[in-house]
Amino acid sequence: MTPIAVLGISVAVAAPLPKERVKPMPSVVGEWVVETETKGGEEQPKEGEPFSYLFRDDGSWALLQRGRLFADYRRYTTEPKATPATIDLFPPGTGTQPWYRGIYKVDGDTLTICYSDRGEPRPTTFESTAHSTSTLKVFKRVKQE
Repeated sequence: MTPIAVLGISVAVAAPLPKERVKPMPSVVGEWVVETETKGGEEQPKEGEPFSYLFRDDGSWALLQRGRLFADYRRYTTEPKATPATIDLFPPGTGTQPWYRGIYKVDGDTLTICYSDRGEPRPTTFESTAHSTSTLKVFKRVKQE
């Protein structure tokens, strides 16, 4: 075997395999309406006009009612590479501590967020049990016309 053939085989064997593509976590960006809310292990009744949450790609979020701004824009951050992915919702203004620390997942047109009460540790599972301080919300994406 020639030295060039040996070198070619060596390079081919030593070359790294192509990395498996990791599918990125779908984004929370968009408008979402609450389908269900569970707090302290009990599903909360739907009262009045439903609110929707609008998450913008500039890191701000707001509550909407009938498509109109109900509460001022606030800041949010996500860490989609965490397991599970994390989300923090901040108060209006320049507050540096999040009001709510949570986890989230997006599955198609369904967004699930589980967050703790203010000052409580971030939840680690998507559940709200009778003695927990977590709230579990399941949202459906609002279709834009």
